[in-house]
Order: sequence, then C-alpha cells, then structure tokens
Amino acid sequence: MAAFSSGSRGFQSREGLNSRQHLAANPDQISINIQPGYDFDRDIEGLSSQVGRLKQVSRAINQEAELSRQEAASLEEILENAKVAMKRLLLDCSCWLFCKLLYIALVVASPSSKVIKPVALSGLPRNKKCLVLQLLAVLGVVLLFTWPWILPGLMWRKGNTNWVMPGPEVDPITYEVANRTLSDQYPVPRIIHQTWKISEVPEKWQAAQQSCRNLHPDWEYRLWTDSDAEEFIQQHYPHLLASFKSYPYNIERADAIRYLILHHHGGIYIDLDIVCLRSLEFLRAYEFIMPQTMPVGFSNDFLVGTKGHPFLAKLVSSLPRWNLRLGSKYPTVMFSTGPMFVTLQATFFRSRKSLSVLPFSLYGKYTTKAVDPLLRHLYGSSWHSSDARSVLWIIKHPVVLGGLLSLLVLGTLALAVRHRVKQHWSQRQFPQGSRRAQIIALAESFKLT
Repeated sequence: MAAFSSGSRGFQSREGLNSRQHLAANPDQISINIQPGYDFDRDIEGLSSQVGRLKQVSRAINQEAELSRQEAASLEEILENAKVAMKRLLLDCSCWLFCKLLYIALVVASPSSKVIKPVALSGLPRNKKCLVLQLLAVLGVVLLFTWPWILPGLMWRKGNTNWVMPGPEVDPITYEVANRTLSDQYPVPRIIHQTWKISEVPEKWQAAQQSCRNLHPDWEYRLWTDSDAEEFIQQHYPHLLASFKSYPYNIERADAIRYLILHHHGGIYIDLDIVCLRSLEFLRAYEFIMPQTMPVGFSNDFLVGTKGHPFLAKLVSSLPRWNLRLGSKYPTVMFSTGPMFVTLQATFFRSRKSLSVLPFSLYGKYTTKAVDPLLRHLYGSSWHSSDARSVLWIIKHPVVLGGLLSLLVLGTLALAVRHRVKQHWSQRQFPQGSRRAQIIALAESFKLT
C-alpha cells in the first residue's frame, strides 16, 4: 500500500482522508513512499486482467453495433424495395383504370348501348354526348403520349427560371476581375469528374479530356472507372447497389454514377466527348446547372452541382423508382436515368429557384449563333441504337411528328366510328339492341331449325 507524505508537516494520507485536496495545496512537497512488502506484480496483473475484460466488452459492443447497422441497412433496403413495388403496382392499376375508362368512352358509351347512360352534357343530344366522350378519350390518349414533353416546356420557359447568361454581352475584363475576387467564395468545389469503363480513355476523346484539364490546372481531376463506381456505391450508397447492378444497359449505370458522385463530392461532371473551350470557373457561383437541350428539357452530359444539393438528392432517391423497362433501349435509358429522367425530376422539383439552365449560346450545341461558347461537342453518344436514331429523326422533323399524332387521333376516331356503324347494322337486324337479346334470338333460330 502506498502512503503519501508532505515534507515538514509530516502529513501522511490514508484511506478515508481527502488526499486530493492536500496534494492540490502542496504540489511542490509531494513524495511517494512505498511501504515494505508492497506487491506490484499482483496489482499489475489485476489491472491487466481488467483491461483484457474491457477490451472484450468493447469488441462485443462493436460487433453488436455492426450487426445493428447491417440490420438497419437491410431493413432500409427492404422498405425501399417495398416502396418501389407499391408504386409500380399503383402505376399498373392506374394504367388499367385508364384503359377501362377509355374502353367505356369509346365502346360502351354509344347511342345503342344499354350498359351505361352517358352523363348529361349541357343538354346535348344523346349521340352528341357520346361523341364528346369519345373526343375526350382521344385527347386523353394524346396527352398520355405527349405530356413528358409538353409539361417541361410550359414549366421551364425562359422567363420562368434562372438562366446562366454571362456570354459575350458581358465585359470580359470586369468578369475576369469578378472571377478572381469571388471564386474562393463559390459553393461548387474545384473538381472535374468524368467516367469511363477503364482508366485508359479512347484516343478519339483524349484531346477533349486534356482540354478540360489544361484549362483548369489547379483543379482536382477524377476519372471514375466501372470498378471505382461499384466500390464507391458499396461504400457510400449500399442501398442502391442492387438497383445499380440491375440496369440492363451500361449507359444507365454511367448516368446513375454521375448523380451519386456529384451528390457526394460536388463539382462539375463532363462527358468525355465534350471539349472545353473556356474556363468554367464562373459556373461555380451557381448551386446547380444543367444544359438546355432539344426539343425540350435538359441534358445530363454536363452538370454542375454543390455537394449534397437537394435536387441531386432527389435524383439519387428517385433512381430505384424509375428503374423502368420500356420495350427498347432508347426510351428505357431516356426515362430511367437519362435526360428525360432529369427533366421530369426538375419539373416536379419544388425548389426550382436553386436550379439554373445553361443556354445553347454557352452549351455550344443545337445553335450556330454561339459567339463564344464554353463547350464543343464531338457527338460521341455510342449508346444511341437504331430505335434512338429513328426517334431523333422524328423529333428533328416536326411535320412527321405532327403527322404521326394526327394518325393516332384519326385512327382512334376511326375505331369509334367503325364500332358505331357495326352497332347500327346490328340494331337494324335485331331491334332489341342488346347483346343478350341477340343471343336469345340466335338460340331461337337454332331451335326452329
């Protein structure tokens, strides 16, 4: 047992005395006296055993915490899958209900039908009421196919959003001074992100890649390969890994990883087939930028965003829900992860004031009037297949697109008229008018024979 003495005062602390107060009052007079027979080894052994038990308890606690994290992650994944399944079920039910209503409007709601009574419409004659219902049904079909293009065009008019317009009309000297004085306060970090399958970029895009690096020598540059992307998702977004691997096309994974990277790191994403013509420093002043595209909406080949921006969070959270299969490659990619996916998410995004749009004059695409654009495009979209080329050709020829929509409307009306003509002749042959009466009449004729 150790005893403490305090020099001339001869104070010796023992169990039950307040030695801490005495030691604090006499810090210079403290010495330690070891009583004879004091067993150091026994105390050290006891302390070692206690430390060992504490380590075991700590390891057990860490294991329990890891199991809890894994269970929480699995539960989160199960809940996310359940949400996706529920939304798909609701979508299927909505489509079924729409088709049912369309059938009622086009087929059942005819002048000779006894199944349903059309709703009175301003005192119109009965056949006029049916025609109005059929026209409404045709309009519903047209809107079903065209709303993804019509709605964004109405929501994102040029006067209804923040457009990035520091073009040639801005004094370059004044703007350069503003860049030097304010760039350190910009929210977007100086990081350029690009993606490719492997670390070696094809020769046809190496010049474009180097142009962006040469214009931003003090920026961080990251080229994300496929293996990097999967490792990144496993580490930071494990609940999205299953959905990421389930994409049928590689371009969908390339689209998805750019949203995840920007959400986690922030910075500027640039496709490898884009040549940088000017410094992108001033774009760092905006929270989020997406380029304008044709015929409507936004592209995703060039994106600027702050770390954790709410719109990037919306894109990330919407990826599992929009993991769709739409028959062919082009619509599947466009609506699941591509430009139409970004366009629709931006259209329904509440805080649209934080989103800015890069116009054609700076984007350097779809225009010949760009005096001093930021970018030049090499048009290397290798994922565009035959169905994509067909759709793009139709979009670039509005007369053909209008003709196809007209054929859709006329075809629907022709089916309605054909059905009404058949019912007219059936009514003349069987005045009873109902299908049940027709069946009874046919049965009676068989009995007579």
